[in-house]
Amino acid sequence: MAVIPFPRIPEVADRQIVGETYLTLLGRATDYLLGESHAAVAAPHATDQLERLEDEYGDPGGSGAYYYLYHASDTLAYAFFAGNDSAGETWYVKLEFYGDDSAWHTAEEWSGTEGFPHAEAGTLDLSGEAQLTIGTIYQWRFQTKTSDELYNTVLQVTQLATRTAVSGWTAPPVFAAATSDYADCNILRTDLNALYAGVVPSVNPLGMSEGAKEHIHTQDTYQAYSRFAYRYRPDGLYCAVWGMIGGAQTWYWRVMFADAAGNEAEVYESSELAASGDYVAQSTTIDLTSGAPAAALAAAGITLTLGNGYLVTIEAKRTSSDQTLYLKNAMVVRTSTGTPDGDWDVPELWAEGDTDLGPTGMNKFSTDLALLYSGGDEELWGDHHAARSLDNDNAYGGVHRKRWLVYRAVEGETPKLLYGASYGTEYGLPTCAAGAGEQWLSFDLRGLSGLAMGAYYYVTDAGAAWESDEAY
Repeated sequence: MAVIPFPRIPEVADRQIVGETYLTLLGRATDYLLGESHAAVAAPHATDQLERLEDEYGDPGGSGAYYYLYHASDTLAYAFFAGNDSAGETWYVKLEFYGDDSAWHTAEEWSGTEGFPHAEAGTLDLSGEAQLTIGTIYQWRFQTKTSDELYNTVLQVTQLATRTAVSGWTAPPVFAAATSDYADCNILRTDLNALYAGVVPSVNPLGMSEGAKEHIHTQDTYQAYSRFAYRYRPDGLYCAVWGMIGGAQTWYWRVMFADAAGNEAEVYESSELAASGDYVAQSTTIDLTSGAPAAALAAAGITLTLGNGYLVTIEAKRTSSDQTLYLKNAMVVRTSTGTPDGDWDVPELWAEGDTDLGPTGMNKFSTDLALLYSGGDEELWGDHHAARSLDNDNAYGGVHRKRWLVYRAVEGETPKLLYGASYGTEYGLPTCAAGAGEQWLSFDLRGLSGLAMGAYYYVTDAGAAWESDEAY
C-alpha cells in the first residue's frame, strides 16, 4: 500500500496568482489529516484489577503496572480506576518515572476513601521535571498502598501517554466574494501545518496482550483474558486472539464492551471452535454502530461518544473440564469506514483552466480545519501511548502505519514478527548484543516483504514495541 506524504504547501505572496497546483496541495493536506483522524490504531493494553494489601508503596497485583513511554512532550495524559475494597479506608496511588539520573521520581500521587471503581483522569505538566528529556524513552510505573492491611487498594490503569498539542493556530478565515486576501490563504497553510506538526503522533502504538495462558476455568463459563482501552472514534473494532484445545473438545471466545459507569455488553461471540494441535488465530471485525452490536450497546445503556474511554475485554470459555484451553496474542484495533462527520465539506477538486476561485470552495477548507482542531468532531488527539511491559517476552499487536519498528530487545530473547495470512509468516528480528542485557533497537519495516501498510501484525518476545516515524 502506497503512503501519500503530507504535502509541502508554499507561502502565498501579495498579488500572486493562485493556481490549481496550490489549491490541490491544500486539498491533499486536508484529506491527509482526515485520514489520520480515521486511521486504524491499536488500542493500548488496560490492566486487570490489581490489588495490594500492604501499607507501604509497592507493585500492585504482584506483576505491577510498568510501562515504557516515548517522551514526545511535557504533557502526560493518564486515566485509571482506583478504590479501596472497604468503605472508609484510604487508597493511595503513586505514578513514578525512571529519570536521566537512573533514579525513580514521583510525578504525582492520589488518594481517597472511595470504593472501587473511582475514576481518575487528566493531564500532568512535566515541564519542571529536570530528569526528563524530550525525545527519550523512559520507564514508568504505578505504585499503590492501603491505609489498613486488612483491606485492598484496587487499581486498573487504562491510559498513560504523552500528549502533543497544536502551536501557532489561527482561527480559519471566512472567505467572501471580492474581498480575497493572500494572508487568508497563508492562514490555511499555517493551520494545516500546525495540525500536522502538533497532533499527528510520531509514534504508532502496538497493544500488549496478556501472556500466554492456560485457561482452566469452569467449563462453559466465560473468563476474561486480555483488556484494552478504547477511545471512541467511529465506528468499529478489529479483535483477534489465538487459541488451542486438545482432544475432541471445543471452545468459544467473545468481545465485551464497557463504559466508565460499568455498563457492559457483549458485542461479539464466536461460533464453536474445534480442537487443534497448535494455536489457531481467530479474528473478527465489529461495527459498533449497526446491527446486533449496536442493539446490545443500546440495551446495556451504553452511548458511544467521541473521545470517551471504553474498556474492551476478550474473554474465552472451554466446553470441557478435562482439556486445557491455551490462549495468547490478543489484539484490539480501532477501525473506521472512513466516513467523515456530517459537517465535513469535501474539498473542491479544481482543475487547470478553472477561473472561479469563489468563496464557496475556499470556505470548505476553513470548515474542515475547524472540525480537525480541538473540540471539533474530527479532532486529532496527539496521544503517544505507552507500551505496558509485563516481562521480557511480551506480545504486541497492531496495524502497520509507520516506517520504523522500535522495540526493547532483552538478552536471551529472540524477538519475532508474525504477519501475513493467519499470521503464518515469521521473521526473526535483530537480537540484543551479547553482554548488553537489554537494548532499544530500530528495524526498518520498509525492507520487509509481505508486510503492507495497513496490515495487522504482531511483535513477540520483546520487552516493549511500537512504530515510529524515525529510528531511535
